[in-house]
Amino acid sequence: MPRSTRILMGFVAMLPARFLFRREKRSSRERDAAADDLFEAIRMFVATTATLKPEWSAAWDERADADLPPKYQPDQYLYPRATQAAIDAKFARSLLYQNRWNSQIKPLFDTYEAETWSQVRATIERWPATLLTVRETHLAAFHAEEVSWIDRAVEGLDEARYHLRNAEQADTPTHEVIASSTFQALYSAMQLSETMLDGLRREAQER
Repeated sequence: MPRSTRILMGFVAMLPARFLFRREKRSSRERDAAADDLFEAIRMFVATTATLKPEWSAAWDERADADLPPKYQPDQYLYPRATQAAIDAKFARSLLYQNRWNSQIKPLFDTYEAETWSQVRATIERWPATLLTVRETHLAAFHAEEVSWIDRAVEGLDEARYHLRNAEQADTPTHEVIASSTFQALYSAMQLSETMLDGLRREAQER
């Protein structure tokens, strides 16, 4: 075989690997952008929820001081902002486990600011559409299982919205409505965030 032919064949053989590298870089940027938008949507929801009580707002402002377990350290991820997302998820988990069950024993929202609750309620109502917009915007960047996790979160939020609609018909006390709908929505946000972080960590380990 002539030397020129061998060189040409070698060059052609290298092309798929180069193109694959370029696609991988583009895919990485797209996945980072998708994760950014998803975790930002979660962050904004949790931050809005924290406004329901002054002590929650104060804890939200100081959440970066929390110690994270080793699995949430930056060296466990390819996604560069995973640790920040983990801090938000830990805050949501703490808020839930410190208050959700106690609210069923003693009213947690016997006093509340009507305007603040109105904002939180509106956020709960809008949040499924926000998540679906993120999903559709970045559909090509999300893995199939990640799309299913977003859909599962939307289902949980629909349950929170059901609490809101059903309360109007059943004349449920407002403090019960706030607790049931807020904690159901917050659980969906926490579960989505933690599941996404687990998936991103596994992806990094496979690389």
